[in-house]
Amino acid sequence: MDRGRYSLHQAAEPDGYTLIAGTQSTHAINVGLYRNLRYHPTRSFAPISRISSAPNVVVVAAALRVATMTELIALAKQKNAEGQPLSFGSGGSGTTAHLGAEVLKRAAGINVVHIPYRGTSQAMTDVLTGRVDMMFAPIVVALPHIQSGAVRGLSITSPARSPLLPEVPTVREAGLPETETEVWIGLFAPARTPDAVIGTLYDGLVRALKLPAVREGFGKEGSDVVIDASPAAFSRFVDEEIATWAKVVRQSGVTME
Repeated sequence: MDRGRYSLHQAAEPDGYTLIAGTQSTHAINVGLYRNLRYHPTRSFAPISRISSAPNVVVVAAALRVATMTELIALAKQKNAEGQPLSFGSGGSGTTAHLGAEVLKRAAGINVVHIPYRGTSQAMTDVLTGRVDMMFAPIVVALPHIQSGAVRGLSITSPARSPLLPEVPTVREAGLPETETEVWIGLFAPARTPDAVIGTLYDGLVRALKLPAVREGFGKEGSDVVIDASPAAFSRFVDEEIATWAKVVRQSGVTME
């Protein structure tokens, strides 16, 4: 969903029959990223609840001789001093993979050059070949390559270790709590959807997300089911995320037209 094409909030009837699964990018990061965003996450939409969240994994090329975040930071500082900074890939400017690395740069006091790609898979391909040194990769993308030894997973951005990668420490364990982030998906209706309808949708969503099969399905993809306490609580969470990511975007100096 980009700022120029998206118009559900303008065209759909607020009757509860048209919904959208918004993401951290569309409903938090984009507010600070785009100069003329044509919608607002909580004024153009009626938040219902988060659905899931998933971490990124900091991965490095197998050829990069580091096994921990401490070693990665030390190598980055060495390369900075030599005038040959490390590089990191992402699926594009303003993505969580890009901005997560920008947070790491500030937290660790290092310079790592951003190489944006047209998608996560392309970025991962160049990490696999060693053309790019590292990236913040979605766990579902990183998992098979870590398991095969093609890349090395140094840290995971969730508050707790993932059952899929129990040997990979969290960024908090690595002494970098500032880089703790999770990529979330939430359910939204068009603005002006009646409160009673939002309540019905919320109750149905909660019932669905509590089903064991649903939780198992998300877990297999490295995601956790997340249920906000109420639609109002989710709305407050989105506002907090907007403020958090606006600061990160501002500090990174990235803007989009």
